[in-house]
Amino acid sequence: MLMLLCWSCGGQDTDTDTPDVDQGPFLEIKVYSPERSQVTRADIGDVPGDDSENTIHHMNIWVFEHHGTDHPDDGKFVGYLSVANPNPLVDGRYRILVSETFVDNPPAVDIYVTANVTESNTGIKLDRTTTRAQLEAALMKHDESHDPFGLTTPQSEIPTDGLPMSGVLKNQPVDGMAPIVSVGTNVKVARAVSKVRFVFCNSSDAEDEDQKLTIQSITFDNGMIPKEEYLFLNAPYTGRNYKVGSAYEAAAPLVNTPTVVASYSSPTEYAYRGQTGQEYEALINKGIEDERLTEIGKFYLRESDKKITGTITYTVGSSTTALSAPFAMSEAGDFSRNHTWIVYGFFAGKDNLKVFSVDVNDWTESSGDHEVYNW
Repeated sequence: MLMLLCWSCGGQDTDTDTPDVDQGPFLEIKVYSPERSQVTRADIGDVPGDDSENTIHHMNIWVFEHHGTDHPDDGKFVGYLSVANPNPLVDGRYRILVSETFVDNPPAVDIYVTANVTESNTGIKLDRTTTRAQLEAALMKHDESHDPFGLTTPQSEIPTDGLPMSGVLKNQPVDGMAPIVSVGTNVKVARAVSKVRFVFCNSSDAEDEDQKLTIQSITFDNGMIPKEEYLFLNAPYTGRNYKVGSAYEAAAPLVNTPTVVASYSSPTEYAYRGQTGQEYEALINKGIEDERLTEIGKFYLRESDKKITGTITYTVGSSTTALSAPFAMSEAGDFSRNHTWIVYGFFAGKDNLKVFSVDVNDWTESSGDHEVYNW
């Protein structure tokens, strides 16, 4: 089995050598990435989508001794791993060179993992010298020159560095015997951003020029998306454990380029009817493929602890009179990281744009009735 290694104690990073176990001692860590459906799609199975959303270009792992909640920053540094192009993860296993002292009497550990976290796509610079305190304080942030995954320059394409991902696992026992000890629980890595899709349809009964539907703009209301978002959550993947900064973005159009909407005889077919997330996105994707639906987006944005609201502005026919329709999430915090939110609207005639929002539920919920899903 191929093992990706890092000479962490000596400060040398590598992902090409496969040493014998005699070259240890090692701490073995198991990391599951978004390409593994049980991590980010555990409740619904695979969803057809863009594979580039899952691609990991670079991964970092830090390990510290766990010293309890009273002194969370006191744990000693154990090891560090830097791996370029780890896809596919071979069995999700990584070995980090550690000291003999650690292996002889291993304490519980805290593990931090990042993927695709670079200065260009998060404004964050991390390396083997990064401390636990710096990891806990790491913020994806907005500033005058850089606004990754915010409203200033909405991200509608996968950046060349990939979508940023993170995962943390704390107070984990270490088992085994020298030269290889291991952590039994998998570190789950999830995307640190969320995605929103706006999808529209115009009834074919309104195909003539006087009933043409044109989306003019889509705007979030003030104070919806945080200017700062923590890279690591306190307790990730267990409900809405968002951990955002204190300031929020001002209202700004996600898009303000006029877009003429496709027509179809029965637009209500694409309204959400209680399907699983997998079934609903498959339905939407097929409608877009068949040119029955028009999608504006996707948009990759920082997560939010707010009940997101906004406005769709549109015109009908040759009229220049701007009409509007509001949209809103179900509850505050529904736009947490690693979720998709689908907003569907269709033109029902007489200047009436009906808007349906697919609500976001706790992504760990295991019942069969899913109104939205993690992606």
